[in-house]
Amino acid sequence: MDKQELITTIAMVSDHGFEKDSEESKKYQNEQEYLEHCLDTYVNNEKKRVLADSENFRKRMQINVKDMLNSQKMDMLSDMLDVLDIWDKFGDSIRKGSHNLFKDYNVLNTKMCDFIKKSELEEIECIRFDSDVHQAISLGDSEMKKGDIITVVKKGYRIGEQIIRTPLVIVQK
Repeated sequence: MDKQELITTIAMVSDHGFEKDSEESKKYQNEQEYLEHCLDTYVNNEKKRVLADSENFRKRMQINVKDMLNSQKMDMLSDMLDVLDIWDKFGDSIRKGSHNLFKDYNVLNTKMCDFIKKSELEEIECIRFDSDVHQAISLGDSEMKKGDIITVVKKGYRIGEQIIRTPLVIVQK
């Protein structure tokens, strides 16, 4: 029973009293029981409708998020295919003993740097050791100040404040 039917039924009952002869009203002993039944039916139907709407919304949102992630993956992989093409050419140059290895390397390096910039990936600066950002794998001895980073063994990267990979460094004693 929709809202309009409930209003019509309540108006009919209040204007004409409880109609004991109607099919619906024969199931109930008095007008109060009948009205409670009508109201319960309406409320239960509304609950079901709201639950179905929220479930449909949840499913639509899951599909939208999945589509968005797939779109981002496709964009990233499309950019990576350019790098892969250059990588293949670089490999061909090595196999053929080409004298253009340095040139091919520079093209590949430039393309990779462009991809990283487009991904908003930043290299973590490695000048002074910070235990929150860097991972010291060894202590070294050089003419540098205590706590300075002597060597970066593996570069670290972040997107915004989120560290993607911690840099591995050797630190001055």
